[in-house]
Order: sequence, then C-alpha cells, then structure tokens
Amino acid sequence: MSISKNRPDAKPEIEGSTLRVCIYLYSRRNNSAGVLQVQRALGFSSPSSAIFQLQKLHECGLVRKGVDGLYHLVRPEKVGLLRFFVIIRGVLVPRLLVYALIVSVLTFALLIWLVMFGAPSVVLAALPSVAASIVMWLEARRLWTLRPRYLDSQ
Repeated sequence: MSISKNRPDAKPEIEGSTLRVCIYLYSRRNNSAGVLQVQRALGFSSPSSAIFQLQKLHECGLVRKGVDGLYHLVRPEKVGLLRFFVIIRGVLVPRLLVYALIVSVLTFALLIWLVMFGAPSVVLAALPSVAASIVMWLEARRLWTLRPRYLDSQ
C-alpha cells in the first residue's frame, strides 16, 4: 500500500487483502461491516487479521469506525482494480461488460436497419462496429476473470 506524499489529492494504492476488504465494504448495501463479518466473509484466520486490514484502510482515510463498532466506507471511490468495476446487486461487474452490451445492441440494430432499408453491400460499413463489439466482449471476459472475490456475496 502506498500513498503519494507529494500530491494531497492522490488516491491510495491498496492491494491484496486490504483491497479485498475494501471491495467487500464497497459491495455491501450500507458500505459498512463489523470485524467478525469481514473475518468470516473473507476467510481470515482471526479477528486481528480483519482489524489490521481495516486499520490500514482507516489510515488511508477510506473507512471510519462508527460508535456502533462497524467500519463505514467514507470515501467509496474506486481504488486499485475496483476502478474497472461497477457493483450491480452486490456483484462486481466489469464496466467494460456494460459498454460491450450497449455497443452490441446498437451494432445489432444497425445491422438490422442496414439489411432492411439499405443495400446489403452497405453492411460492410458496420464491420468496425462488429469488431469493436467483439474486442469489448473479450476484454470484459478477461476483466471478469481478474475480479477479486470473497466468500460472502452480501
């Protein structure tokens, strides 16, 4: 974990277990969890491991400990791998997957329109869009395999 001392607006670079804890908090509906919830969800061997990771996030200014004993994500900004994902119903989904879906639907609509109302030879004009759609799906699949996972999908 490193934070640039030269730039006050620099985002902390977190990785490993700390990133997994951050993702776990980010994916929860209220962006908060207790030490035991983090320990169980991420499979830490002891509560002290979870506390250590939560304290690292606290030092970065990403979480705060509430009076209820829960750790709350105060800066739910995207750090590390998290910047390439959105959370939909508690599931990390690559942003590129959403874009690939949109481009594919628009490409399909363009091809239908060109076949129905244009000359069939004009369909070749849609090939760059088809190629872009294929590349986006492949990259989204690659990101899907890189997504950090944890045991509890809450």
